Amino acid sequence: MVIYLRNIKRVITMNSRRDILKDATIVIDGENIVDLGEYKTVRRKWGRGLIVDCSGKVALPGLIDLHGHSTQAFLRGLFEDKPLPSWLAYMHRARELMDDDMRRLGVELTFLEKLLSGTTTTVDMERCADIVFEVAEKYGIRLIEAVVLVDSQELPYSGLERISGVESEVNFAKKFIKKYNSDMHRAIFGPLGFPASSFDLLKRVSEEARELKTLVQTHCAEWMVNPSLSAKIYGLRELEKLEEIGFLGPNVMLVHSVYLTDYEIMALAKYQSSVVYCPSSNAKLGNGIARIPEMLARGVPVGIGTDGAASNNSQDMFTEMKIASLIQKARLKDSTVMPAERVLEMATIKAAEIIKMRDKIGSIEVGKKADIVLLDWRNPSKVPLENIVSHIVYNTSGAEVDTVIVNGKILLENRRLRIPVDIDELCRRVEEKYHILVEKLNQ
Repeated sequence: MVIYLRNIKRVITMNSRRDILKDATIVIDGENIVDLGEYKTVRRKWGRGLIVDCSGKVALPGLIDLHGHSTQAFLRGLFEDKPLPSWLAYMHRARELMDDDMRRLGVELTFLEKLLSGTTTTVDMERCADIVFEVAEKYGIRLIEAVVLVDSQELPYSGLERISGVESEVNFAKKFIKKYNSDMHRAIFGPLGFPASSFDLLKRVSEEARELKTLVQTHCAEWMVNPSLSAKIYGLRELEKLEEIGFLGPNVMLVHSVYLTDYEIMALAKYQSSVVYCPSSNAKLGNGIARIPEMLARGVPVGIGTDGAASNNSQDMFTEMKIASLIQKARLKDSTVMPAERVLEMATIKAAEIIKMRDKIGSIEVGKKADIVLLDWRNPSKVPLENIVSHIVYNTSGAEVDTVIVNGKILLENRRLRIPVDIDELCRRVEEKYHILVEKLNQ
């Protein structure tokens, strides 16, 4: 069925010219955007269809969140404002005590929050990939699942069997990679990162990923201990060791990358490995601030991630974009770094490039998948309209998302969900199970 999104106040296309269309209509047929233009013109061309009045609304591409841990929404607000080593130990114990029902509830909370706040594509990192894919199918969100792999005892990961075999870990991920390989749901390798993932495992993952032509996401240099520990054991810092084993490449996403030297930034640029910038999580845990403007200046691909709700609390990419920009301006005492358009690119078209989907998502263009977010712009804080991209990055929250379309399906319209989810019942179940978990933690 043809869908007409009519009378849109502005369309932020994020195409190569960064066009912003005024009083436009977007035409959707099936999964794809098939036309853009003046309503009468496109209506004559495409005929009858569903007309959605978008008066007073602004359209932009669905946001792409490049990193998260979906089960962690169940742990939101638990053990707050504690020193990082204590927080990590507590979270490890909490995740070990979670059962599959708790994990599923966490995933449901995460995907619901993401959709309600305008995220249409998410890269998630969990071990329980079967649960995550099942929930993604229910909610209609576009998902890339980085299947967590761990073979080291040094930082055991909650919910995992203590597996020491490199090949068994690689094969664990491969069964999901072979099963899920569509534009909507795709599995990739997700080694947790050194030291929980040994460099032997990371090397094998790299080899298999190239053979299978798939992506890899791993944590890197999130806090100062990791590069130092690698240097102590191997004589090379964490990223230097990744370079030595041949891990780096354009299919690799390195999450956090807070503690990188100038040489390491140049290495990322050389191999075109991307960085996933998680400013809120890094700040909240006291890990520091990644050197993103320096990376961008060297040509390193950079996208944005919210990280898990246990270390961020929010899954709102609009909030993340604002913090991503402002924290760098403050760090460098330079108001010109991380301008609004650059940040919006990092959450849309540049993110699509990183996950090798630029030809399908990340912009509103004819031929691309219909992943579209409509914002309610009937608000005095949104005028004048002269610099609308600035308003989106610095003065918008997920609460202003009115309509969400993923792959041509309207999942949220006029702030009402069109998927079978009972939010009150979901929240009731979370509260009930959460108190059970807290009781176990207090024993």
